[in-house]
Amino acid sequence: QVFPPTKGGAEKMAQDMQVPFLGRIPLDSKVALVAENGASILEGAGLSSPGRAAYSNLVAAILQATGEPLPSENSLDKPN
Repeated sequence: QVFPPTKGGAEKMAQDMQVPFLGRIPLDSKVALVAENGASILEGAGLSSPGRAAYSNLVAAILQATGEPLPSENSLDKPN
């Protein structure tokens, strides 16, 4: 166990603050290795990485919450 259990964590805090809870980011060794090497998490963690998927979902949730258009399916994989 890396982190001790909490009583509601970030989801409860978001509810208490009346703001949207945008998601969870799992601990993912692929994401950690890519980030430690200074590469983009969205580009380098591999399509099958749970962490990469969580970050992509978080970006989509933020864009949706702010009314910004969602990117095309593969545009998060490409550098700007």
